[in-house]
Amino acid sequence: MKKIMIACAAVLALGLTSCGDTNYCYEIKSTYTIGGVEFSTTSYVWTTKNEIKAYEKNAKETAKKLGASEDVINISSSITTRSKEDCK
Repeated sequence: MKKIMIACAAVLALGLTSCGDTNYCYEIKSTYTIGGVEFSTTSYVWTTKNEIKAYEKNAKETAKKLGASEDVINISSSITTRSKEDCK
């Protein structure tokens, strides 16, 4: 019985880790304020769920380099229904 439970746990763990490796088209929205003026950008990236945080971090760093304060930067991402070819 113990071996069966260990095997089931291993299969479940493998199943959960592979879910983040599927590519989708993500929409990344950045909104920030510099000098009282609000800026908003939208970009599309063909990537995995595991890698999307790196894209969000890059968008935040770009806004900071442009002069936005960290407390006014809002970055969000969501999966779209776009195909790989349309993800631009």
